Amino acid sequence: AVLRAATPGLRALGVDLVWPFHVGWYNERIAEKMNLTHLPTLSAGPDTLGVLLGNTKTIWPKFKSAYLNYEDIRKCPNPLDWGYIRPGIKRLMARVLTKQTGSSQELDRDRLFLTNETDTDRLVAMPRLAHESGLAWLCPVSYLSVHPLLGPWIGYRAVMIIDSDASTLTPTPTPSHDLNPNSNPTQNYDFLSHWGWCPNPKDVTATALRQQIPEGWVWGSPALPLYGEHSKANIEAILKECVLPTDEKKPERLDKNADGPMKLSEQSRKWLDLRRRVAQEFEVNVGVQSQLHEFTEEQVLFHYDRKLYL
Repeated sequence: AVLRAATPGLRALGVDLVWPFHVGWYNERIAEKMNLTHLPTLSAGPDTLGVLLGNTKTIWPKFKSAYLNYEDIRKCPNPLDWGYIRPGIKRLMARVLTKQTGSSQELDRDRLFLTNETDTDRLVAMPRLAHESGLAWLCPVSYLSVHPLLGPWIGYRAVMIIDSDASTLTPTPTPSHDLNPNSNPTQNYDFLSHWGWCPNPKDVTATALRQQIPEGWVWGSPALPLYGEHSKANIEAILKECVLPTDEKKPERLDKNADGPMKLSEQSRKWLDLRRRVAQEFEVNVGVQSQLHEFTEEQVLFHYDRKLYL
């Protein structure tokens, strides 16, 4: 009930990928294997509900509007995650939890983990969590997450822990690091409805809110054979040339009128090209087109050049 009540508000923030999971399952099958700190469990024990939160390109105009209107966001070194996402989720969940329980409630720090937190006691393996719980495939070559409808045009923002019982999500999935080797590319639309949700691919605000995981769940997509100009060596060379900026570097604000046309750096171009290559392979092998969901160049400029073009 809490998650259902929170979902419209999350979408309003631009957080339009909402994916529930068992906290106990994450701790046992991911945190233990990767030597990561366990996520906290609450009154439901191992069946405590965790929620992986992500976004499509629809977050950008919402974030940009908030950045222009709120000084606190503009002053923040990391305006997207620390200035916009964290306080936005905390305010929303305080309202939802208070309404649900009838008493003043807040989402404490130890129940909200942001994607850019890399301290050992705060790090959550969000791409691996998304892969093994069925939200998105983690490409072993490019290390990009590929969603069955949105392609590589998604981002992870946070994991939150809710004091609810996740046992209704049974049966617990049996995750696999390998994709189904026997899957037929011509039949891959089956795995969309197999999850029990199949939003219109043109609806970029569609929320992937899974109610339960079907018994015998498997990921139905074939491995993406990165061949020719999309070879593993080619992509690894691009990755070695790309150095992501640190979150401590406050983005430089550019005025579209004063600074002229927007220009992406060579690094940003490489990252954009890499995502496009993976999207192309996904379209060829699975048949799902994701061009509608491609990030804007403004988003790319912000994420990889730390520049805000407004």
